[in-house]
Amino acid sequence: MTESTLPSAAELSEIAAEVWSSFLDDALVEVEHPADGSLASDRTIGWVSISGDWAGHLYVTTSGAGAREIASNMFQLDAGEIGDSEIADAIGELANMVGGSVKGMVGGEAVLSLPQVVLNAGTLISPEAHQRVRVSGSWHGEPVEFAVWEREVDRVGEHA
Repeated sequence: MTESTLPSAAELSEIAAEVWSSFLDDALVEVEHPADGSLASDRTIGWVSISGDWAGHLYVTTSGAGAREIASNMFQLDAGEIGDSEIADAIGELANMVGGSVKGMVGGEAVLSLPQVVLNAGTLISPEAHQRVRVSGSWHGEPVEFAVWEREVDRVGEHA
């Protein structure tokens, strides 16, 4: 089994900033959001799973208003023209692009899942996963977070 190297917070921040600027033609401002679950009541979550020698997830979390603004900017449409499918596509694509870079960093044999998006997510629980790296930012006044979660894997590579 190959040893995995998780990205540091600085590396994840750099990856997120590069993807952000290429897709949204704007800068993501890095800020520290409290870890008190302040996004819990109104958030949109997109993620991809990484499976193989290392198992985990890359999450992108933002407020409902932030998700709409991201989709509006990405698709160059007025916010009133944005529906749930555009929001899911935009947040899913951000998760896919950042997750692909994380997959490349952890090394070993791995596959990346298709993006999944939950609109209006109050909570998302994965009891076998633990947050390892998190970076927070702000875009147009709305919070944005990127996080790498690691799943527990037993000695033969099967998920616990």
